[in-house]
Amino acid sequence: MPQTLFCDEPYPILLDADPHPEVVLIQPTDRREITAIDRLTAHIRAATSRPFAFAAIEIADWVGQLAPWPDALLAPHTDARHGATDTLAHIETTLLPLLTRRFGPLPCILGGYSLAALFALWASTVSPSFAAVAAASPSVWMERWPQHLQNHTPQTAQVYLSLGDLEEKTRHPGFARIGANIRTTREQLVRVLGKDRCVLEWNTGNHFAHVTERTARGFAWCMNHLHTFSS
Repeated sequence: MPQTLFCDEPYPILLDADPHPEVVLIQPTDRREITAIDRLTAHIRAATSRPFAFAAIEIADWVGQLAPWPDALLAPHTDARHGATDTLAHIETTLLPLLTRRFGPLPCILGGYSLAALFALWASTVSPSFAAVAAASPSVWMERWPQHLQNHTPQTAQVYLSLGDLEEKTRHPGFARIGANIRTTREQLVRVLGKDRCVLEWNTGNHFAHVTERTARGFAWCMNHLHTFSS
């Protein structure tokens, strides 16, 4: 069962750790996802033999704490504080040192679902702190994302991407661009990281199908490819 590691508003942390972990997993989660942490870590353990420590950061203001910039499709939150920089700073200056003191220096995989997955991708372009990124159904429909990735080199070793096969099949032109954008994202990442270090998996269903399983699959893929990080 996950245990409370510490409660430092506005970033309460839950921790689920194996004995002698080999890797640290960090995921920003909303209150609904927090209730599924047991299921998520069980799915991860079923898909990898590597022991891990999983830290879930509870995000109260999903847009305000994770969006790296304003976006019209995030309405009615367009006036919210876009504090992705603050959240990343908290991970780097508070959470990672705490985990290092507890478990020693371990590779860290940052991941999540939807906007949290976009946050993880963005963080990997502005910080060298993450060995890999697990981005399940990331919000790459955000208008400024392709240009940002084009102008910022990823500082991670490996990236997992996934999308539901129905996500781009929508009448909304803004959300429909997610398919083209995630293909472009993979192409850009492959050019930088190499084709074996970035995968794009397509899942059956829309954005809301099998969220826990899809997130776990991303973390497990990254963990199972840890041997490539030092090569």
